[in-house]
Amino acid sequence: MLHRHCLLVTLVAAFSCGVRADVVFVDVGNCPGPGNGSEAEPYCSIQTAIDNALDTDEIVVAPGTYFEAINFLGKAITLRSTDPGDPDVVANTVIDGTGFFHVVQCVSGERLDTVLDGFTITGGNANGAFPNNLGGGMLNNASSPIVTNCTFSGNTADNGGGMHSECSSPTVNNCTFAFNSAGNGNAIGFDFDPSDMSIVNCILWNGGDEIWNNNGSTIILAYSDVQGGFPGTGNIDADPLFIDPLNGDFRLLPGSACVDAGHNWGVPPDIADVDADGDTLELTPRDLDG
Repeated sequence: MLHRHCLLVTLVAAFSCGVRADVVFVDVGNCPGPGNGSEAEPYCSIQTAIDNALDTDEIVVAPGTYFEAINFLGKAITLRSTDPGDPDVVANTVIDGTGFFHVVQCVSGERLDTVLDGFTITGGNANGAFPNNLGGGMLNNASSPIVTNCTFSGNTADNGGGMHSECSSPTVNNCTFAFNSAGNGNAIGFDFDPSDMSIVNCILWNGGDEIWNNNGSTIILAYSDVQGGFPGTGNIDADPLFIDPLNGDFRLLPGSACVDAGHNWGVPPDIADVDADGDTLELTPRDLDG
């Protein structure tokens, strides 16, 4: 399905090439704020930053726990933590949905120029009526964002505990799905309208039933660790040996089979190519936890 969106993406890029992108800052330490989004006076809410952002803007979020659910509103923006390649930053830059149906939503036609980079996504509980029973961590509907360097943990849903995609073509890279739960698809679910999805260099370890594909969606899953296994190039089924998962530390112990099991193939353009310690990798293979 990606080819059907090429013209739109090209037009957006051509339109925005003469527009200056701004960097917008968010820091929960500035609450109650509201702040103005500058580095000196950051917003204290991620959604406030999204609401005020323009296409091509970059939103940089300081470490902390943000108790909110967010919606990208169709905007071609990059939302990232201060250092997405640092696992400590990812672990400590948390968007906690506190029981909202979805912690993150891309449901307004977002494309590959919408990027979510370097967060822990938790606290989603998609237990409502359709579509609020899909994608506790993230819901993609007719949207195709890039999601990279993120951890989805502690989310629940009827379908797709960590993420659900419907008529979408998201790219998911360097992400960990662990301790999510769902009636179908503890990590990722597909239902109703088919989707195309690329999942590379990820760990899906949620007790099994990791991916629910009930609609003939096309899934490219490669160089990933999937509990219960999944067909695809470079995939393994082995305990990832997280350092301290009960306390949110999903880095890998030295003996993990995921070390050097990933690959630079499939890393989206302009996305940092780093290992678990934040070091840039020039060659393959790579660790699966970032």
